[in-house]
Amino acid sequence: MRFTQLLAPLRLPAALVTLGLLAPAISAHAAALAWDTFEDYTAGSSLNTQNGGTGWTSAWESSNATQVSSTSISYNSGGIVRGGGNSMVISTSSTDALVRDTFTSGQTGSDFYVSMIFQVNNPEMGDTDKVGAGYTDSGSFFVMGANNSSDTGISALSRGGMNGSEINSRVAGDTASTSNNTIYYSTTYFLVVKYGWDATANAYSTVETWLNPTTSTSSGTSVLNEAGAGGSNNIVGIKSRVFYVGMSGSDPVYDNTTTLAFDDIVFGDSFASVTGAIPEPATYAVFAGLAILGIAVLRRRYRS
Repeated sequence: MRFTQLLAPLRLPAALVTLGLLAPAISAHAAALAWDTFEDYTAGSSLNTQNGGTGWTSAWESSNATQVSSTSISYNSGGIVRGGGNSMVISTSSTDALVRDTFTSGQTGSDFYVSMIFQVNNPEMGDTDKVGAGYTDSGSFFVMGANNSSDTGISALSRGGMNGSEINSRVAGDTASTSNNTIYYSTTYFLVVKYGWDATANAYSTVETWLNPTTSTSSGTSVLNEAGAGGSNNIVGIKSRVFYVGMSGSDPVYDNTTTLAFDDIVFGDSFASVTGAIPEPATYAVFAGLAILGIAVLRRRYRS
C-alpha cells in the first residue's frame, strides 16, 4: 500500500501532514547544538554576563572591552551566508576573551566543530593590507579553543584561529600554520574549527581549521594538526584568546588600534551543522512545534 493511500482516509489538514513529514528534516537541519547571532543584545552594551542565542548552558564571560556593535559584518560565498545586524567587537587583548558553555558536563568520544565570521579592522589599514603578526602596531591574533570542565588555561587546550595573515591549528604547545598570507584587513572571513577526539590519547589532540570553506570539508584553505598528545581532555564549550589587539594598559609593546569583529558563532557536532543556514529562533520554534503537532494528530487519528 502506498503511503498516500494510507493517509487518504485520515483526512488530515494538508499543512499538518506536511509539517509532520518535515519533522526529520527540521531535526537534521537543527543539528547545530548552539548559536548566537548577537541580535538579542543592545548595541553598545558589554557582552559579559549576557545570555542570548540558542542552545547554550551558560551566559557569556568576557572582558568589558568585548561589546555588542550595531556595525554589521557579512559573508556570502560558496553557499555560506552569514552576518548582518549586530556584531561583537573585541578591542583589548585577553587570555579569556570569550567563554561560553554548551554542555553542563565534559563530553568525550565525539568530534565537535565551531564556526564564525570575523573581520580584523585598523583605522590605518585597508583591505589591500595583510594583517600583521607579533609585536607590531598592526598585529592581531585569536584562537577559539575547546574549553574543558576544569576551565584549563587556553594554552593547554585544543584550538584554532589566526595569527597575522595566517590561520593555525594548535594542540597544547604544538602549532601548525599556513604560510599563504591570506588574511587582510577590513575583509570578512568564514572560519571553521574541528576538535577531533583521539581515543588513544584520550583527548582532543587533533585540530583542523578551515578558512572560507563551502559546505564541503575539502574546500577553502585548511591546516591540520595531529599532535598525538595533549589538548583538551573533554569539552564543555568554547574559550577564546585574543592577543596583539588594542591597548594592553601594562606594556606599550602590545598597544595598537586593531579590533576584531565577530558574528554568527555556531557550535555543532558535524561540519554540516556549523556551515548550514542558521535558523531564526522564532521561525524554528514555530515550525518545530507545528511539526510535533502534526505527528501527534497523525498518530491519534491513525490509532482511532
